[in-house]
Amino acid sequence: MSAVGELSGDQEAEAAARTGDERDGAGIGEPRVPRLAAAMRGRRRFAQAPPPAPGGPPANGYPAAMALVNSSGFAHVRLTVVDIARSKSFYDSVFGWPVAIDESGHVDEPGVTDSPERFFGGTVYETPQGTLFGLRPVGSEGFDSTHTGLDHLSFSVARQADLEAAAAALDGAGITHGEIIELAAAGMAILSFQDPDDINIELTAPLG
Repeated sequence: MSAVGELSGDQEAEAAARTGDERDGAGIGEPRVPRLAAAMRGRRRFAQAPPPAPGGPPANGYPAAMALVNSSGFAHVRLTVVDIARSKSFYDSVFGWPVAIDESGHVDEPGVTDSPERFFGGTVYETPQGTLFGLRPVGSEGFDSTHTGLDHLSFSVARQADLEAAAAALDGAGITHGEIIELAAAGMAILSFQDPDDINIELTAPLG
């Protein structure tokens, strides 16, 4: 499972920016990690749904005055992949994040892919925000974003110039990508490309 910010009415524009068909992920819950840094710092916040009318029913059937869970945001996300070596090589090359946990070298040992304590034979990276991004070798076929679970995964860069630099770097590495698209209503620009399992990876930067 995974998580990214919703773009509401801009999803059609975003879909047009993606290259190829977008092709599900699993959760990870082992290590405790630092709280999510302000990934949206400096960019517009998305509009929240208006509160229910006085005397009216609670929004979405839940009490309006209190959330059910007090969370500061995402701690980690993990993708399921077909080939852990292939995916690890890709994410090493694209992002170069430090590896927090790596059991990928033991993926073929008996019981490893069924063991949470061995992180299912996968790899976990620590992002600059302090959040964790993991890979789990369990998939048997390519990703399909039209199935329940994951649409795409988005990572922040500081400014639009970083999107332009990323596009050039991806070109140099032979990685196909979409055009940089400005989503004015969301206050961001995006650049999309696919990982080896055809999961849509997106880079986002605040406009301006």
